Amino acid sequence: MKYLLVAALPLWLLACNSIKDIQPPDPDGVPVTAVQAIKNSYPQATNILFTTLTKNQLWRANFTQRSINYQTQVNATAIVSAVYKELAPDFAPFKNLTDKLAIQGGSFSKLQGIDNDTSQTRLMQYTFNGATYQLIYQPGVNNQALLTLTPLLVYTITDLNQLPQRTQNFFANHTSSLRFVSGNVIQQTPNKITYWLEASLVGGQTTVSRKVQLFFDTEGNLSWIEANANGNPIGYTNNEQVGDASLLAALRADYPSFDASPTMAFETYFDGLVSVRYALQRITPTTTETWDIGLQWPSGQRVYTRFQAQYKP
Repeated sequence: MKYLLVAALPLWLLACNSIKDIQPPDPDGVPVTAVQAIKNSYPQATNILFTTLTKNQLWRANFTQRSINYQTQVNATAIVSAVYKELAPDFAPFKNLTDKLAIQGGSFSKLQGIDNDTSQTRLMQYTFNGATYQLIYQPGVNNQALLTLTPLLVYTITDLNQLPQRTQNFFANHTSSLRFVSGNVIQQTPNKITYWLEASLVGGQTTVSRKVQLFFDTEGNLSWIEANANGNPIGYTNNEQVGDASLLAALRADYPSFDASPTMAFETYFDGLVSVRYALQRITPTTTETWDIGLQWPSGQRVYTRFQAQYKP
């Protein structure tokens, strides 16, 4: 099973390394061309507020047009992410879905749609067990809706030079095997950000074989990767065949109603880092629910946790 990297729904690094350090810039620091980029697509935009994401490179823009609030990202000359529009906070349809899932009982906030998108995809924040996540609803076909719970998105990375220097160095040292594609700054805990990236795994210098996901910590160090340094393909197997029994036992205790038998687990080896992916599943007459957990071995440090529910027709 492949999980959608949420950047594919292009969502919203910092020169600093803390959520609390993101501050509105001096208005004179935003190029006139960045303002014009908003006006070109939204000529009636008012109350435009810019927040610096990467100094002199990337800004978040909040604005209003015809009484609707919007949010996007711009560089010095163009809009560089999807444009999100604020929707009336009617969470009843989504609560009706989550009430039937293992993640039931959470609270909703900040409902958004993607402007000019006809798929009816909806994004919202969902607070569950004391943590706030990004909840993404995709309608699918034949009533096969897909509900995904991911780490909270802060904003989208649009260029490698917006990443911490250590992360830039990592890609510079692995140019023959990995090429940066895109990514997101995510908030795992209050005032702590990490980086969820996507790269092309290449053979030789030119042939792109597939996309892989990588996580980097606040300082820009690699913390988990979906690839082996020697280029060997990932071998998907049973949960019992990766990590160790104590790691799996701890996870099963946290997700008691989930089956550990699916063959979607793997273990990768990259420059001394052992990354483990476990997948726990619960199948009901109406849904297939999956928890996807990435850890380091042997420390057991959890790097990410994602949940997905596929509704059956």
